[in-house]
Amino acid sequence: MTLSDFRLSGRQRRTVRALIQVACPAFVAENPARTEQTLHNLELGLRSLPAHVRLLVRLGLLAFDESARAKPSARGRPFRALPPDQALAHFEMFWRSRFAPLSLFAKNLMSLVALACYEIPDAKDRLEYHPDAWITEVARRRLDTWGAEIRAHEEDLLRPDPLIPTHRLTRKVTHAHPAT
Repeated sequence: MTLSDFRLSGRQRRTVRALIQVACPAFVAENPARTEQTLHNLELGLRSLPAHVRLLVRLGLLAFDESARAKPSARGRPFRALPPDQALAHFEMFWRSRFAPLSLFAKNLMSLVALACYEIPDAKDRLEYHPDAWITEVARRRLDTWGAEIRAHEEDLLRPDPLIPTHRLTRKVTHAHPAT
């Protein structure tokens, strides 16, 4: 399956950049390039979702961004233009909302951002998360423990079936025609 060529609009990208600053402020403050890396990973993740889900994410981002304008402290600015403390307060308002769709949107969006952030090599190094090394080690350990059984099973799978004579496997099948 080929993934769609999906990219957020410029406005949505600015909203997500502001959200990344809220989600992992210390991590991106150390290296501002991490914001762009996280944004790129988020877009890659969104590509794997069905088109209708991506549409809902886009609509949710628009609503989230524009809803900040309604707060008097925002002075008519969208989420993407708020200072960090107000942006955090606006996000927490969604997160703690009693209206389930707002709360769920905030939590799901934060999950997507966190996953995108953890895909950055710097984050994996910081967490000492090296799945390739672990997979190699476990594969070696399993082969050491179960190698003989695996080889015996492979041989069993490739050996001809003793219940079916070999000449019947190569026989040409003829179909009987029903009488008319």
